[in-house]
Amino acid sequence: MPRRRVSDEPTVKTLFNFPRPLLKKFRRRCLDLDNMPQSEGFIQAVTGWLSATTNEAVPPQSETQGTIPGQALGSDKNLSAQEVSSISAALHILRSPHELARRILKGALDAARELLGPFGRFGESHVSQASENDTAAAPSYRPVARDHDNAESAAAVVPTEELRRLAENIREVLWITNGAGTELQYVSQAYEEIWGQPCDTVLARSESWIHALHPEDYFAAEEIFRRQLRGETLENEYRIVQPAGAIRWIRDRAFPVRDASGTIIRIAGIAEDITERKRSETRLLRRALYDELTGLPNRNLLAERTAWTIGQCKGEQFGALFVIDLDEFTMINDILGHAVGDEVIKEAARRLLDVTPESGILARVGGDEFTLIAPTLDTRGAVAVLGEKLLRSLDGLAKIAGHDVSMSASIGVCTFPDQGTNWDELKRNADLAMHEAKRAGRNQVKVFSRSYADTLREGQELERRLRTALELSQFKMQFQPEFAVDGSGLRRFEALLRWHRSDGSPISPSKFIPIAERTGMIIPIGNWVLHEACQRCVGWQAGRLKGVGVAVNVSAIQFTSPDFFDTVVRTLERTGLPPKLLELELTESVLLQDARTSAATLAELRNLGVTIALDDFGTGYSSLSYLQGLPLDALKIDRSLLIAAENRPQGAAVLEGLVRLAHTLGLRVIGEGVETQAQLDLLGELGCDELQGFFLGKPSFHAGAASAHSLRLVDSRANSSAETDRDHPTIH
Repeated sequence: MPRRRVSDEPTVKTLFNFPRPLLKKFRRRCLDLDNMPQSEGFIQAVTGWLSATTNEAVPPQSETQGTIPGQALGSDKNLSAQEVSSISAALHILRSPHELARRILKGALDAARELLGPFGRFGESHVSQASENDTAAAPSYRPVARDHDNAESAAAVVPTEELRRLAENIREVLWITNGAGTELQYVSQAYEEIWGQPCDTVLARSESWIHALHPEDYFAAEEIFRRQLRGETLENEYRIVQPAGAIRWIRDRAFPVRDASGTIIRIAGIAEDITERKRSETRLLRRALYDELTGLPNRNLLAERTAWTIGQCKGEQFGALFVIDLDEFTMINDILGHAVGDEVIKEAARRLLDVTPESGILARVGGDEFTLIAPTLDTRGAVAVLGEKLLRSLDGLAKIAGHDVSMSASIGVCTFPDQGTNWDELKRNADLAMHEAKRAGRNQVKVFSRSYADTLREGQELERRLRTALELSQFKMQFQPEFAVDGSGLRRFEALLRWHRSDGSPISPSKFIPIAERTGMIIPIGNWVLHEACQRCVGWQAGRLKGVGVAVNVSAIQFTSPDFFDTVVRTLERTGLPPKLLELELTESVLLQDARTSAATLAELRNLGVTIALDDFGTGYSSLSYLQGLPLDALKIDRSLLIAAENRPQGAAVLEGLVRLAHTLGLRVIGEGVETQAQLDLLGELGCDELQGFFLGKPSFHAGAASAHSLRLVDSRANSSAETDRDHPTIH
């Protein structure tokens, strides 16, 4: 019989080239074991026997030593260390049925059966020196299919009944065809579960294997099959469609089996179901490239597609990148919760998709930020039109989880290729334009201008200067009066922070306050303001402003700092200011970030004697329902409500109802932004308790500048109101 060509792996020859006496000796000691060769019990028993038959240690391939109780195999000191090493290496392979199958299918079947035959569990031994007893003890060979051209070769390759038992116990499909690949000679039982049809079907009609291929994978898979027939060892991944319609992913590894002359006589392979792996890969890929909440592309995918999109612009065409940032989204999360915030994000995505051009790509690149890249726009006007569509799509109320949520966005636009030629440049410029839209009042579109870069540099320079402004004593305080409507006079001054450069030029609070909050510098600056205001108020008590208090604005970051209450206590103690003369003004967004903690801090401050005013009421959610649970003293009405009340009867009705409800809750109502006599009269008629505005007194560095003229204005209003009440007693 010609010598079979085996694998080039050097271990195969070593593993299976055992002396015949050794195999017979080994077989006798294994006859009483009823375990499959790959079972752990068998491995342990044989390893223990090997340990007892030689004075040398078993090589590392045998991971388990010792014998199983009741199954000691005896000892034999006639084995050499080399023989022990060979058997140990073989046992290492037998631990893995997959490894055994791989070596069998790579042409080492004769050597493998030589090893397995003596164990009394697998097919006959095809070794010429085998004894009659050895041959009789082996089960008969029964092929699954015949090769009429080479029956002897088939008997040497197609699995025996016992070897089939091994194949049927693994999840992979073992398959063997003739050398031409036209006849399927063997397929293991796993085929039925993976392909969803009986093995007999594919054995009777080999082409049914090909017919099961997914239409989209047919030609690619067929080409790899052809290359495998030419002798290439390749892996093939493709989809199949089961008779019931389910789609499965298959990984198919095939390699040729050659005779002594090198002719391919068989193609053998292992096919495994990798559907779950593919699903996992798809999920991971989707997480890497798509936003989980909205299903839109994320920053990574958009950045990858930007270069291609820019390349689509030809001739006079150009494109634009839009950065769309939702306004006041942080407040939505803080007040209504993150679950509602998520629904707002999804609603925004739906609205934006409705107006996204067919060639555009909409992505979610941040918490409340979307980016749209739109190629092949014909005119500059088309950029403006698309920007307005995006803006209008988000402007208005949305019904989210039972809440009427007001939505709007600030949008920045950068065109390409004239204002940027890559993702980083385009995104940076569009971000600058978006921040300019925020700065200009939100809910608008701004197209990038080179001047915005100058604004950015100015902001960076401002931040650098702000870090030294406090120690250089560049901050000053101005004070604006608040008067009682009933004519009882001046109640307090609101402390307002001002910053002047070293050359004396002023810097607007709208520019430096956001920087201070973003950098955390607002805490030391706010503490200085609190101390300076309290100290100035103490000085007023010695003159004609005796009994006049001071109101200090507190930022969210300052209020939520752990030592804020202690800071207020220390400031009052050091300055000697009576707590009742200090009023702290906070916005509703500050109080609602953590309502429970806010309520506790406010209660401590009120117990101390400090009064609390809710500032800018009317600019946020303006809900009186949450006010019932907060220890407040006053409600400060934003100027926007005053303008609405002045221009529309409905606005006046809303403001009057708000004042009455606040009074029901025991709150003082302060109207701010009074700039005309008509506004002064209107707020007085609607029932406000206190007033503030340029008409009554502008901010001044000297509190005493609250002129007698301002007092006379309020007094005349109070006297006029009293006379009107006598004439029309039912007006309030």
